[in-house]
Amino acid sequence: MPGPHEAGLERLRKLSSAVDVASGNADSDRLLNQVVDSVREIFDADTAAVLLLDEGGAALVARAAAGIEEEVRQGTRVPMGKGFAG
Repeated sequence: MPGPHEAGLERLRKLSSAVDVASGNADSDRLLNQVVDSVREIFDADTAAVLLLDEGGAALVARAAAGIEEEVRQGTRVPMGKGFAG
């Protein structure tokens, strides 16, 4: 059985591989959804989300999610410097 260090390295390898495969994809929404799905699988998580900085640099905007898709549909915004993600 691998130790915590080896398990962490394996997760990073899988994540890197997922990003490499997805980076050839020109459709940004599809790419983000693939990244979210890969992160959920690699980390055995119930939920995952990608928050991107808006054009003004004032807030993070939910662009892709799994397990909390409503936040993306609602265009959830997190002001910079506020909350866990901001």
